[in-house]
Amino acid sequence: MDGDSVVSRAKLCCTLGLFVLPALLVAFASGQVTAELSKKLASPDMAERESAFNELTATKPLSEEAKGAVVWLLLREDKLMYDSVKVVRDDPPEGNPVYLGKLTAAVRAIAESDPDQPGVWLALVRSGYGVRSAFADWLAQHREKTTPFLLADASDPEYSEAFDVLARISRYERDPAAEHKLQPHELEVVELAVRSAIRGKGTAVFRVAGDRSTRNYGYRGRSFGSG
Repeated sequence: MDGDSVVSRAKLCCTLGLFVLPALLVAFASGQVTAELSKKLASPDMAERESAFNELTATKPLSEEAKGAVVWLLLREDKLMYDSVKVVRDDPPEGNPVYLGKLTAAVRAIAESDPDQPGVWLALVRSGYGVRSAFADWLAQHREKTTPFLLADASDPEYSEAFDVLARISRYERDPAAEHKLQPHELEVVELAVRSAIRGKGTAVFRVAGDRSTRNYGYRGRSFGSG
């Protein structure tokens, strides 16, 4: 598979991931996720969404339905933040970093226990996180799952943290002592993306990445929940 095919597959993964959202909502029509709870999950009010999250995670272990709802919720929070930053770049909305940190931690736990849960890796890659953070390193450690989504996001300035993780992935794969999780052609595409960023707009890209994590710090809570 050539480089273009790898990137095309990566973009397809993200596109298909977005279709997880309405599919999960349909699945919420019965069982633990009642119509009332579904309404809270889709509410424009973050306090309502937080209340829904607390209800979903009150009973452990989480049911399959609850897992799907929690993943969907993080995907929704990610999209809301993405849309708000695109519109209001210098003054992002206030949020609840404690709630968002707990939500991300819950989805991270789902990914670790159920790595094939639909949408889980897209939700985590799309979430805001600081460059050089422990969470970024965790994403790199799970590169066999995260690389397609990171490559798809690498062309979007609002997700420019992806370059930091892709650089980490390259270091892991080039370390003789580390487990190699990517195929040679996949690593080639990863390193091509990193080199292109450095040669072309590398300084700007990494400055934007740091700026985004700073602007989102009070809203996203990624540093609170994920390191």
